[in-house]
Amino acid sequence: MTKPVISIDSDDVDIGGNLSITCMNIRDHPGVSFFIQRVDDVRTSRFQPVLLQDNIATFTITNVTQGDGGAYSCGYEVMANGTVVASTISERVKVTVKAKSWTHLLTRYLYVVGVAILIVAVVIVVAIKLRKRKGSASLNDSTEELNAINPTSTKETTL
Repeated sequence: MTKPVISIDSDDVDIGGNLSITCMNIRDHPGVSFFIQRVDDVRTSRFQPVLLQDNIATFTITNVTQGDGGAYSCGYEVMANGTVVASTISERVKVTVKAKSWTHLLTRYLYVVGVAILIVAVVIVVAIKLRKRKGSASLNDSTEELNAINPTSTKETTL
């Protein structure tokens, strides 16, 4: 059995991003089953491939955390005469998980602050319009009440 080849889409991944790891077997083996493992993980984590096509398996780790960093390798297993036979393990690829850059964080922060300011401004404008509308309605109501009490006073003021 040939040694598989491992590759990654990027060796630097941001926290919260996605990581795709591809494992390829050069020779065609029917019933092949691929796996990847994090080398420094004592539990020997195994992931299921998301895409398996033409002796190439692609594994995707979504929402990457700091704990997903490290060295990865891959391999495959085939069934031969009723026995599972494992390939040799591929070379290692190192994945570094990094915090998002300060400019990315600053942009996101400014976006949130901008949206909050916009919402506050809309609430203030609506409150002012409602107060003006309510104030003019109560002024008209007060004038009508005064006219009902003393109808002659309005005639004198209009002349």
